[in-house]
Amino acid sequence: MLRALLSLELKNIIAALWCIALGLCCEPTKASITLPLQGYCRPGRYFPVLIDSSDAGKSLTITSEGCLPTWVNVGSGRRVVPVLVTGFPTSLSIDGASFPLHVPGEKECLIGALTADVSPAAGLFPNRRMVPIALDAVEPIPGPPAAWETLDAILLDPVALSRISDSRRSALLSAGVMLFSNSNAKPDNRWPWQQRGSLWVLSYAPAGPVGEVIDEDVYGPTYAMTTGWPRAVRQQVMGIAILLVLITLSLLLRPSRGTFAASVLIILFTTFGIILWRRSLSTMTSAGGDILVAKAGLVQRDAWVYQRARETARHTVPWSGWMHPIFGSRAGIAGSEMTLAVARDDSLQFNYTATGGHTMAFVRREVTAGEISMAHLVTPVGSPMSDAARSVYLTTGTRIAGETDGGPARWPSVVVSEPLPGQK
Repeated sequence: MLRALLSLELKNIIAALWCIALGLCCEPTKASITLPLQGYCRPGRYFPVLIDSSDAGKSLTITSEGCLPTWVNVGSGRRVVPVLVTGFPTSLSIDGASFPLHVPGEKECLIGALTADVSPAAGLFPNRRMVPIALDAVEPIPGPPAAWETLDAILLDPVALSRISDSRRSALLSAGVMLFSNSNAKPDNRWPWQQRGSLWVLSYAPAGPVGEVIDEDVYGPTYAMTTGWPRAVRQQVMGIAILLVLITLSLLLRPSRGTFAASVLIILFTTFGIILWRRSLSTMTSAGGDILVAKAGLVQRDAWVYQRARETARHTVPWSGWMHPIFGSRAGIAGSEMTLAVARDDSLQFNYTATGGHTMAFVRREVTAGEISMAHLVTPVGSPMSDAARSVYLTTGTRIAGETDGGPARWPSVVVSEPLPGQK
């Protein structure tokens, strides 16, 4: 009897130990979450969220009143996720935790640097308080470079600067982020660096939307979009209709006992084919063109895409480089139910509800070193993109120089530049 009781007690102890072990193993892993910019964010710009997780199957949702909801398939390891500010958020909710957010003051300047000493940049931002943001020397700007566009400038030594590729520099310049190098010699000959005091400076003031998510003027070109099906689809419909008429006439000219059965089969196969063909067609009409801006030895290319839905459905737009959605109104942000999805392989995409009859605009910006040849530009400018160029891109000292071929299925590109010597 005593032996049985001891055996039962031992089994209970073993079972309890197994439960404890399984409970420890199955406990969900909490991800470590930090805000590299110390909670700073700016309306109309991305800011980075650093997530460090050991759970390969973990997913997180980043939400805030004033930010685009962001869904993250975390995976394992460290990764930087961009969050787009659409208003004036005060906090960020991630995995049940709350993180305070705040907009920099007018006199504050965010400088990303390897050390807390950012005094060399003080002369470039007079009467402003320098706020140092710690960066890593091995990987100064991890993750999507656009995630760091809330910074005003980045101050690096030559070694750390060399770790920022040209494509990443392009994304930073696209947002107006300045690059500083404290090297004695010019950092490279690819970009138009300028020496100011003890620093080499690479800066660019982008034309067009910067720090904005709402601008109805960018929708001017959409008046040139067709409201019906594309021409290629209409041609297909006409071709199918002509083919059916020819088949039907052939049957009528040679009547027989099988004419009726053949007609029924044709109708059935045609109906089934039309259903399959209709499902294969996109519910979205897309159009767009580029606006090129040439100034200060740099070329800015803004590739605009306008998507107009024929019926309401969820739609996906892949994101690469520096890319922003631009809404026509505050109500458009809520109505689109747009989210940013970050996959495990770091690919990014916007998911939104495309409402029938409504149009959504996206712009992808690239800034490269070089010039635009003005010899082959066409005038007068008739591209639909000229409406946006005049209302959004023209600034003091710039003009519309002409237009050039925009490529297959694209409107002609509009070129904005500074006047040549002797021109007005």
